[in-house]
Amino acid sequence: MDPCTDDYVEAYLNRPQVQKALHANLTNIPYAWQLCRYALDRTSSSQGTYGEWAPNLVVQNTIKDMKLPIKSSWRAWYVGGEVGGYTQVYEGELTFATIRGAGHEVPSYQPARALSLISSFLAGIQLPYSSTD
Repeated sequence: MDPCTDDYVEAYLNRPQVQKALHANLTNIPYAWQLCRYALDRTSSSQGTYGEWAPNLVVQNTIKDMKLPIKSSWRAWYVGGEVGGYTQVYEGELTFATIRGAGHEVPSYQPARALSLISSFLAGIQLPYSSTD
């Protein structure tokens, strides 16, 4: 992950031609647009505690409220011989999947795992069950 990504984004989004194309800054604010660092800093500084599990709890509670029967219980899925994350499948083919070691910008933190998850989804197949799949 490039630690300067935020700097590139801010520079790009402050270019007048980009703002014009996005119909942004129509009021001509007198200062440059900035990324909301407070929200990102709060999430990244608590990575491993709140940052990883709290959003999962919200999703899990929402799924629980749907009262969907479990089709396939929690299991690990693999990428390159390592655990890529964990998944559970519900009736109706709703799949809840996590990606191990990822922050909120999964492709930046775990590109191979993100690619595996997206590729499996687009191909309509389950995530790999074993380290040899």
